[in-house]
Amino acid sequence: MFAKALTVAAALAAGAMTPQPPATPQIPQTGPQTDQSGKGAVLCSWHVYSAALQLAERCHPGRDPELQRALGDGVGDIEAFIVRHSRPQVTAGQVAALRERGFRETADWITRNGGDFCRDPNLAPLYGELRRRGAEGVRADVADLLSVPRQPLMDPCF
Repeated sequence: MFAKALTVAAALAAGAMTPQPPATPQIPQTGPQTDQSGKGAVLCSWHVYSAALQLAERCHPGRDPELQRALGDGVGDIEAFIVRHSRPQVTAGQVAALRERGFRETADWITRNGGDFCRDPNLAPLYGELRRRGAEGVRADVADLLSVPRQPLMDPCF
C-alpha cells in the first residue's frame, strides 16, 4: 500500500494534526475493533481513498483521467465491500451519504480555518503520491486491501 500518502491522510482523518478537522463520519462496528488481516483497515483506507477522489475531482479536473477512474472505481469497490461485510448491516445509500458528508465537512473545515482545500498541506501531498503510484498501482492496492473478506474496521489507521 502507499504508506507515505496514507500516513498523511490517515493522520488527518484520525485528528492527529492540529487544528483538528471535524470528526470523520463513521460506519457502525461491532465485535473486534482492530483489523488483524494484515491487509489494512478497510474503513481507514476508504476515508483516505475518498479524500483522494475528492481532491482529484475538485482540484485536478481532467488531469490524469485513468488515475481518476481508478480512484473512483476503487472507492466504489471499497464501498461495495463495506456494504457486504459490515455488521450491523449498512446500505450503499448510507455509505454514500457518509462519504458525501465527510467531503463537505472536511472542505468546510479547511475553508473556515483560512485554508485552500486544493493546497491544504495535509491533503495536497496525497495526489502527488497517487500520481507516482499510477492507476495500476491504485487498482493493485485496492485489490490487495479487499482480498480477504472481513468486517470493515477503522483501526489500525496507520
